Amino acid sequence: MNYKQLLRPLFIAAALVGATSAAQAQQEHKIYADNSLNSLGIGSSFSYNLWSTSYVGFNLNKQNYWTSDWKTFSDGGNNGASAVVGGIGGSLMFLTLPTSNAVAGGQTISDVNMPNLVRMTLHPDGRLQIGNKRSIGVHQDAKLSVHGKVTATSLYILADGPGSWADYVFDKEYRLTPLPELERYVQQNHHLPEVPTTADVAANGANLGEMNVLLLKKVEELTLHLIELNKQVQQLQSAQASK
Repeated sequence: MNYKQLLRPLFIAAALVGATSAAQAQQEHKIYADNSLNSLGIGSSFSYNLWSTSYVGFNLNKQNYWTSDWKTFSDGGNNGASAVVGGIGGSLMFLTLPTSNAVAGGQTISDVNMPNLVRMTLHPDGRLQIGNKRSIGVHQDAKLSVHGKVTATSLYILADGPGSWADYVFDKEYRLTPLPELERYVQQNHHLPEVPTTADVAANGANLGEMNVLLLKKVEELTLHLIELNKQVQQLQSAQASK
């Protein structure tokens, strides 16, 4: 018997001990509070549905490493849960599960339904997605995408530079489109010059920053037209009064 044959049983024994220790470590990651309510679960969670690798569950525990059900516990009045799940591609997903019929006990959630519980996703490239639908098309590179209503008490859209605001309309060199020319354009195109059409907005949305500047520009142009028309009215009134 050579030394390789002598060492082979030792290698096998070491491998078995390592596998046992890994399994024990996996179980030790599950932390339980008093009264056996699962308050925190930490472990691996491979899933074909979430494409996940691991998770931290708050009253949410995956039953097996492979694609399997998730479970929550109930205190008789609540059985909701939440989790932070790491994706195999580097994403970080935040999931929440509301309380439902807590008197009947904990909830069991099929792994295939878990994507419906994702409320927010931080993608590997730094894009933050709120809601379970991501921006596509020309806006798929958005740093923040929200599927749903957004409210705020204050919102600022910063200007890129001096030329990004519309006060240049009042410069002496600025050419104001004559009203007859503007009328012909509207009759032919059914929208104001530079303003996106309904089809454009339906396909690509509207940039609020650009639209604010554009609307201000149109208001300033309209103001200049009104000033000019007022001068013409005053001239006509003076001419009529002198007769």
